[in-house]
Amino acid sequence: MTKSNPGRTAGARACSGDDLLRLDFTIRDNLDLGAHLGAHSAPKQLHQDLRNALIAALLLTGWAHPERWTAYARDRNAYTRMRRHFGADVSHKRMLWAVESLEVAGLVEHRKIQPGSQRRFRSTLRATDKLLAMSPITHVSQLCRRTREPITLKNADGQLVSYRDCRDTRAWRTDVNQQNEALGSLVLTCELPGWMATAHGLLTHDRRLLNPSQDALYRVFNRDWNYGGRFYGAWWQGIGFSERSHIRINGEPVFEADYEYFHPTLLAAAAGIELSCDPYFVTGVDRPIAKMVFVTMLNASTERSAVLAIQNELVDRGASAPRQEAIRLAAAIKAHNPQFAGAWCTGVGLRLQCIDSHMCSDVQRTMRQAGHPVLSVHDSFVVGASKKDLLRQVMNDVLERTKEQLRDGLVKVY
Repeated sequence: MTKSNPGRTAGARACSGDDLLRLDFTIRDNLDLGAHLGAHSAPKQLHQDLRNALIAALLLTGWAHPERWTAYARDRNAYTRMRRHFGADVSHKRMLWAVESLEVAGLVEHRKIQPGSQRRFRSTLRATDKLLAMSPITHVSQLCRRTREPITLKNADGQLVSYRDCRDTRAWRTDVNQQNEALGSLVLTCELPGWMATAHGLLTHDRRLLNPSQDALYRVFNRDWNYGGRFYGAWWQGIGFSERSHIRINGEPVFEADYEYFHPTLLAAAAGIELSCDPYFVTGVDRPIAKMVFVTMLNASTERSAVLAIQNELVDRGASAPRQEAIRLAAAIKAHNPQFAGAWCTGVGLRLQCIDSHMCSDVQRTMRQAGHPVLSVHDSFVVGASKKDLLRQVMNDVLERTKEQLRDGLVKVY
C-alpha cells in the first residue's frame, strides 16, 4: 500500500472528530478507472456505482484535508436506514466489497472496527497518495452530483433513520427537487476577496473550504416531522453575508434580505402579542453575544445544558471566567424578555426551525413561480438586485400569513 504523507496524524480511531461518509457525488461516466483498480472489476453495475461514489467522497475529503479520516458503518442494520437517503446501490454487502476492492488496490488506508450499532468508534477510511494522484480524476469538474434523497430524518442521536412516505414527505420532496432544478438553471459566479482556488477546483480561505459544485439543497428533520426541516447543502450557506454580496446571479449583482428577530417574532405571535423592544438589546452586552445566548436558551432542553453551551461559546471567544459570565448572561436575557419565560430551556428552538423551514419553502416556491429563484440561507434570501422589492413583498406576505396562523392556533409552537 502506498505510504501516507509524513505530515498526517497517525493512529486515529473513528471518533467524533472524523468526517462521516457522505455520498453526494460520483465520477463522471466517461472516466475509466480500470487501470487503477486492477483486476477488481465490479460484479454488477450497482457495485460499481457505489464504489465510484465512495471514491468521489474520499477524493473530496482528501483534496481538502489529506490528514482526515472518513467514518463508515460496518453494521448491517445501518444500511437499512441509509438506503432511502443514499440510493438503491447502497447496501452492507456492496459497501464492504467497495472498501475491500479499494484497499486491495492500495487506494485507501483502512482502520477496521468490529461492527456494532452501539459502538463508540467506527471503521474509517482515508485516501492514499495513490488515490489522490490518480490521473483520471484531478478536479471537481470531473465529479457530478449524485441523486440523493432530499428529505432526511434523523433520530435524537443524529443518526439517519428510515421512514414511511406520506402526503407531506412526497410534497416536500417534489418541492425540493423543483427548487434544485430551478437553481440549476441559474448561472452563479462569485469572486470572493481573499479566497484562493486550489488545484482541484475547491476554494479556500482562513482554514475554510468551499466546493462550488455543491449547489443542491436537501432538508433535515429531527426526531419527527415537527422539528427541524431546514434546507442545507449549498455552498453559499458556508460564507457570510458580506461575502455573499459578491455573488452574481446571471451576471446581476445581488440583494440579500433576512427576517429581523425571527424566532422572537414567531414566539410573540404564538403568545398573541407583538414585540415591544429589541429582544437582543441588553445593556452592557454586545448584541451578537446576546443573540447567541437567546438562541441557545431556546434550543437547550435544560438550564444546565444551556449554561454549558453558552460557556463553551464564551471560551471560544476568549472570555475570562466563562461559567460565571454564562450564568450572568442567561439571567440578563431572561430579565430583558419576561414575555418568553415559558420558552427558555424547553428545546422549542427545533420546533421554531420547523416553522421557519416551511416559511423558507413558501418564499422559495413563490419566487420560483415568478421566474426568479432565490438562494436561501435559512431565514435570509439572495436574489438579483432588480428583484429586491418583489422579494421583500413575498417575505412579508409569508411572515404575516404565518403570524396569523400562530395567533389562531393553526400552527403550534409547543
